[in-house]
Amino acid sequence: MIWESAYWKEEILRQAEDLKRRTTQTKWSERSLARLEKTIMIGFYSIRKLFEAKKVSDAIRGTSLRIMKFPPTGKPVTLMNWHHAEKLYRLDKPEVVTMALQPLSSIFIHSYTFLPVHDVAGGLESVLVNSDRTRTDGLFRVDTKEIIRVFSLVAADDPSESRMVFDHETGDYKVSLS
Repeated sequence: MIWESAYWKEEILRQAEDLKRRTTQTKWSERSLARLEKTIMIGFYSIRKLFEAKKVSDAIRGTSLRIMKFPPTGKPVTLMNWHHAEKLYRLDKPEVVTMALQPLSSIFIHSYTFLPVHDVAGGLESVLVNSDRTRTDGLFRVDTKEIIRVFSLVAADDPSESRMVFDHETGDYKVSLS
């Protein structure tokens, strides 16, 4: 259980700053790509932990992101071909969808496909991602600016008021933070 959330939020802010720098990065080694995936995955894991520990306001918990979803082509997505997005998903048929922060966090945490998308200069523009559970439903494109925005929002969130009501069904408290 997280007792003091400030340390977690400081780290999420550092991860947002790291991602900002990567929007202008031009050289990408395997080590750099691995560090990118780790930064994003741990950032979303931290967000989920803060949600579960009731350390983030209801307003942030209700945050949704507009992202692109590419439908599957019908070919099976496997451990041997997950990186061939152009063969597995209809990249020419993007659909704008809205996804709540909590399920998006889970997709990044359990990523099956994780592919950075670079702009013409080589900077990080977005990430193509899906999880073991969503890989047959489609591939999601999440803009780096959106990830940075969400990380920054969570890092800056400082709930000042809480309301707790005991729920006899679950045997625990329901918490609202504002």
